[in-house]
Order: sequence, then C-alpha cells, then structure tokens
Amino acid sequence: MKPTLTIIITLIMWFSVLSGCNNAINDMEAESEGAGPPPEAMEFASLERFQSAYSGGGLAHFGIDSSAKLYLPAITPDGYELYTIAVSYGSISLRSLPEEHTDSQWSILEAQNSNKHFALWYALPNDEIPNTPANLLEQFGAGDKDLINDKYIFASPASFFWVEEETMFSVSLPLTMVTPFASALRDENIDGTAIMDYEGFNEILKFLHVEVLQ
Repeated sequence: MKPTLTIIITLIMWFSVLSGCNNAINDMEAESEGAGPPPEAMEFASLERFQSAYSGGGLAHFGIDSSAKLYLPAITPDGYELYTIAVSYGSISLRSLPEEHTDSQWSILEAQNSNKHFALWYALPNDEIPNTPANLLEQFGAGDKDLINDKYIFASPASFFWVEEETMFSVSLPLTMVTPFASALRDENIDGTAIMDYEGFNEILKFLHVEVLQ
C-alpha cells in the first residue's frame, strides 16, 4: 500500500494532533477572554467539560451543533487514560496516554512524538468534501484491494482511516502495537485481505471501533 493524503486531510489531521500548539487555546483560556475573535480551536482537559460546551452550544462556530453525532473509542488499550479533547472546524480528536506520560506538557509531547499515544480523530459529515468510502480511497490514491478487512486504509506510521455514516474516522495506535506488522503494512504490494491472515493482527483491529457519545 502507498496511501497519499490530500493537503486538506493532512492539514486537518496535523491540526488535530498538534492542537496544543500556538493556534489552539484551551477551554480555560477561552472562558477567561470573554471578547475578541472566536478561537480556531479549543482543547478540553476532560470529557465532562467537552460535553458541557457541546450541550451549551459552545462548539457551534466550529460547525458542531446539537444535531452533530459525537463519538468515543469503543475500546482503549489497558492503562490508557483520556487527557485531552481537541476541536477544530468540523473535526474532533480525543487522545489518551498511559498515566505516567501525562504529568507534564513536556512528557506528553515526548510521548506523542514517540507515537505512544492512542487517538481517535473524526471529521463530521461535510457537504463540500463528502465523507464516503470512494472519496477516502481517492484521497489516499488507493483501490479496493488496499482496504484492510474491506474497510480500513493504513497510513504510516500507525493510523487507520475509515468511513461510517458519512463521518471519516481515524485511530492512531501506539506504535508498539503496529510494529510486528509494520513491514507488511508498508509494503505497497500487500493485499488488504492477505494481512488478515497474520497471527495477532485481528487483536489490533478491535481498537478500530467507535461508539456514540450519549
């Protein structure tokens, strides 16, 4: 497989992953400003604060209103805890790390740069760029044979993309989970069906499921 993201998807993904940097502000800072232009992104330290903002209409200028369907990972790796939820226009990223990596911003960045995080990112339905399986394949320059389990596209180093209900999803796994299958996943000649025969591969696919946030 040799997937290639479009510039739009690349920028959205990086914006979500790096939302703690200069263009993003956290929810406490947003609450304290009270004036000025709306932020380009917001970051929440807990699911409760994120839900409160959503319920109160605080995400409307990101194109996320009360009709938007929100999601959580159905399963997270053992020992991983949610530490931030980043919101930019039309997309949301939930990131988790083992507790020992969340005691400082430096340790969080170091763990992220080492691909130790577990993250769910999703882009909500979009009229301008429809989220469809066909569109996903086109954006990655892929074909049907590249689909893993007839659904997922792999993107190096450890991310899987798919589309459900007009929403584009991506789960980034800790790199250690993907390492045993790295050479096969990065082989542009690998068949998306053949890799399902690799021993243990089904174990990582169980993390590529979401559930609706109630």
